Formats: sequence, structure tokens, C-alpha cells
Amino acid sequence: MGFLVFIDLYIFMVQCTLINADFSQDLQRIVDFYEADGFFIENNSYLYDATMLLNMDLQSEKLDMDELCNNGNLLDLVGIRTGGNFRNCAKLCEEDGDIEEKVLCHFKSMYDLPNNCDIIVGNVTIGRGDEQYVIKFVDVQYLFGSFIVVNTTLETLEYVGFPYIAVLDSSSPVYQIIGNKKLKNADISITQIITSGPRYAIYQDNNPKLFKGKECQISDWWSGNANKRDLMMLDLNFTGADCDGVIIQNNKNLSNAGALEKLVPFVDEDLNDCKFQIANNPILDLQNLCDGYTLAYLVNFETYGNLKNCGCQGNAIYPPTLFGFQNCTYFYNGLRLYNFSDTPDLKSLSNIVTIYGNIDIQNSNFQNLSFLESFQLLTVYTKNEEMVFNIQNCPNMTRLELPALKNLDNSISNAPKIANFQNLHPDFCLTISDFWLFYELGVSFKNLHAKLCEYSEADTTEIENEELCIFESIDKLPHACKSIVGNVLIDSGDEKNAEKLTFVKSLFGSLTIRNTNLADLKFLDRLTFIVYLDDTTPVIEIVSNKDLRNASFGKLFSTIFTRSFKDRNAVIQDNHPDIWNSTNGECNLFGLVTDEKAMYRTSLNYTGGDCGTRIDNGSTLRNMISGSILVIVFSLTHELHL
Repeated sequence: MGFLVFIDLYIFMVQCTLINADFSQDLQRIVDFYEADGFFIENNSYLYDATMLLNMDLQSEKLDMDELCNNGNLLDLVGIRTGGNFRNCAKLCEEDGDIEEKVLCHFKSMYDLPNNCDIIVGNVTIGRGDEQYVIKFVDVQYLFGSFIVVNTTLETLEYVGFPYIAVLDSSSPVYQIIGNKKLKNADISITQIITSGPRYAIYQDNNPKLFKGKECQISDWWSGNANKRDLMMLDLNFTGADCDGVIIQNNKNLSNAGALEKLVPFVDEDLNDCKFQIANNPILDLQNLCDGYTLAYLVNFETYGNLKNCGCQGNAIYPPTLFGFQNCTYFYNGLRLYNFSDTPDLKSLSNIVTIYGNIDIQNSNFQNLSFLESFQLLTVYTKNEEMVFNIQNCPNMTRLELPALKNLDNSISNAPKIANFQNLHPDFCLTISDFWLFYELGVSFKNLHAKLCEYSEADTTEIENEELCIFESIDKLPHACKSIVGNVLIDSGDEKNAEKLTFVKSLFGSLTIRNTNLADLKFLDRLTFIVYLDDTTPVIEIVSNKDLRNASFGKLFSTIFTRSFKDRNAVIQDNHPDIWNSTNGECNLFGLVTDEKAMYRTSLNYTGGDCGTRIDNGSTLRNMISGSILVIVFSLTHELHL
């Protein structure tokens, strides 16, 4: 029979004259040792039958399958479940001739491929002109290579069914289905996929109806229910323009979706670019998957009708369904509340801690959001200028009241986090603490129809022990102010007192510096944000400072909050001609900014003689801007009529 040698918990079968390795009962008892250091079957020139291995589940991050290749006649390991091993076979053993009455064919071209293949070795390519030969795949059971269908006139792949496919070139996709303009059905019956590297399939430039709604349905990749091979055997990373989502649904025997834990996005892509839907799989428990790292930050993730789902669907809340959300602690697909009344039933949302996706509240009569008393974390995936937090057309809302909110994360790290509070009650206000929170979260506003709430000295002591000062004049201003409420004016003769602003971090008002002999603005080095909610006058005016050669604020400055993003203006005029030397001639109070988020948060409409259009005495800023727009429009119109 041969012999077994145990050395340091390695399991060897070395130089055995094995004819049949059907001693599964004994081997199964010792296979538990393999995780220690390895499992090797090597150098057995007479070993041709490893049927005892067919039902073994050899999956371990420590298991190296490479040595299974070095046995002369051993190729038929097609039933072994090796997905998830430390390393699968790095290469396919060379083999010629049939194997146990299975016809083995080496792929050269579709024309040369025999009609009766059971096993194909080689990367299969079906190209233009090969359509008539696809029938040759009807009996193929195993493919050792990748599968490519490119630029054909095929309408279906119904004749293609590889129950088993192994791609041992780590750089090759499992499937490439590209440029088949008539292809509407790409369903392929598969029960197992083996790779030695990343597992991915590319679908691109095929018929638009290939995947309904541009979604890739994993459940279409096998016939019947997933009762023999759980999803673990079929995991693929889908990519390409035809494939924007993953749907797993209506599998009555599917109990394991662990394959999704291995999903890895391609470079410059994010899993949030895809739609994920796992639905109506009655014995599928998603709890561990939900808590795993891979899917932890998915935003557009729908799970319903499974044994255990991931969180609750925040985009499917309606007044009659509120009670069903009382046990929810986190939402996927954001939080959408349209046309709600201020009802006690809103308490059903009081346990929500985390929301994955944007918040959108419209046309409701809430007075505040205190019913979200446990809400701490908002995780979004927004590009460009998409809203992360929108409250709009809520005429009774007077306060925000989100006492537990601590974090707002955008999966796109360089994208701005934009909120919109628009058309609320005329008395809607944000507290000083609210503004500090939005500053710390890196939020900008498209519209902020709000006032600064009335405050007392006691209210402000909680703001990081900051000293709050009310601005009356620079002469009366204390020296230790950290936050200032009021419109700050520095005029001729105030130069020495400007040093009182050295420790100021936040300003709730406008800033005007005029007619001084200041050479720079170093006294603003600690200023981090400005809140100015009157869009009829400039946020900043720096005018007639003849010695001012450097108007840059400190590097700590990061945010401007205004009532309207489009009406946030700065007037810079009649200062020293070299005022913009430090920014290479660019009119920007915050230096040369390259970060997209920082640019958005500090964006201003610059005007005045030092930045472009001069403002004459007696002109109002609004009239000047309107005039500029009219001139531009007139000029364009005039040119169009030439």
C-alpha cells in the first residue's frame, strides 16, 4: 500500500506505489492535522485515482495545494474544494490523453476543437466567425483556463456550461464577455470556480438587455437552487460597464454568503459604485456578513426576506410603517422622510445609531430632529456636489437637535460633504455648538437658511472651554477671546489692537479691514472658520490698506458658512500692488489650495480692484455683481448675433 511519514505535523505520502488512494476512512481521521503546516501528496508516479479526496473540504488559509500537482498521473482533482487556500495549484500538470473515459482536449481554436470534449485545457476564445462552433461546448464538464467571448453575433450562451472552471493564471479574468452587441443571455451553469489569484469577470459593451437594470445576478450562474455548492464556490468580482450591481435572490437552500467577504474593488473603484441586493433567501443568515469589514461601509445595500438581514432600509420608511423600525439600530440606503407629520410614532426611530447613505428630509412638519436621539454616525458615498444631508421645505422646523451626532464619513475621501438646509421656519437657528460640530465634521452648505440661536454665557462654556466675546469695537474687545460674535471692524488706528485677535478660532460675523497700515494678517493665524448668514453684504472686505503685501489667512482656516453658497463674497481693493505675490498672483485669501474639499469649503466670490472688477464709491456689491453678469450676458449675446 505505501506508508505515511509524520514529521513535525507534516503529512507526506512519498514514493508510494499507490494505485488507488481510496483509503478515505483512515485519511479523513488524519486530515485534521493538515492545518498545522501542510498536506502533501507528491512524487507518486503510479497514483492515478484520488477519488477519496473528492468530498473533502480542503479550505484553509494555511493549506498549500501546490504539491498536489507533482504526481505523474494525477489530474482528476476536479471535485476538491480548494477555494480560500493559502495557495492553489500554481500550474496545471501536463497531461495528454483521456482521463477515466473523459475526453481531454487542448484548446487551439474553435475551428480545431473536437466535438466531443469533456475536459478542455487552455484559454478558450470565441471571436467573430466562431458562432457556428459554440455547439461544441454542449458536453464540456471542465475548463482549465479562462473563457473569452468577444465581438460575436451570439444572442445566447445557452450551449456553454462548464460545471467546473479553473483559472491558474493570476492575471487572467475568469470570464471576459465583451463587445457582443446581440448578446442578451449570458447565463452559464457553474458549480465551482478555482483560481490562483483574484477572481473577477468582465462584462462590457454587450447588448443593453444582458442584465436587466444593469445588474449582475449571481443567482443566474447556476441552475436550480444553491443547495450543493453555496455561494462560496461561485464568488466573482464583477466589473465592466455592463455590470453595476450584484443581486442574490430567491434561493431557498442558500445558507452561506461568505464569498462576498472576499470582494475587492479594482484600483480607482469602490464597492459603492455597485448596487448590492440580497433578497428572499429564506435560510440565509447575513449577520456575520453585515458585521464584516468588506461590506461594513456599503451605502446602497438592500437586504430583505432573508433569515437575518443587514440593518433596516432607511429609504423605505412611510408614516404607516414607522412602528416596524423601533428595533433598528442602523439603516442602509440612507434616511428618507417625505411628507411626515410630527407624530409620537417618530420615537420608533430613536434607536438608530448609524446611517449608511444620505439623509433626505422634505415636506414634513417636524419642529426638530430630536427623535433621532441616538444617531451618532453618518457614512456616505457622494461624488462631486451631491448632498449628504438635506432638510428642505419643512416650515415648522426651528431647531436641529441632534445631540449624539459625532462622525460623518465620506467613502470618497477627496469629495466635499455638502448639506442643504432650505426653506425652513423663519426662526430656524443653529447653536454655536452646532456650528462647531459641522466645522469638525468638515461640512459645507449649499443653502443654510438659518440664524445663530440666542445664547447665554452659560451656553458657551461647553464649547471646549472657549471664551466667547461679543464684538462692539476692537478697543473694547478682551485679549483672550477664542470665539467672537459680531461684525469685526479693524480701521485706521486699530493696528495695535488687531493683536487681540491672535487667539480667535471662530468668528460669527463679517470681517472688515480698511484704511490701516498693516503689512500682513498674521494675527488671524489661529482663525479656523467664519459664520456669516447675511448674504446682502460681503463676508470679508479688505480695502485701502496701502502697506498690505500679504493678505493670506493662517493655515488653520478651513471653512466659511454662509446663507447661500453662490452669494459668499469678498471685496479686495486699493491695497499694496504686491498683495498677491505670496500666492503667485492668485486672488485667494487662503493660499494656494489644491485639496478639493478645502477649495469648496473656503470658496469665495472675489471682486474689487485687486481681484478684477473695481467697486466705485456709492456702488453696492449686489449692484456690481448684477452689472457684471449683465455685461457678460450682453457680450455673449452680441457675439452670437454677429
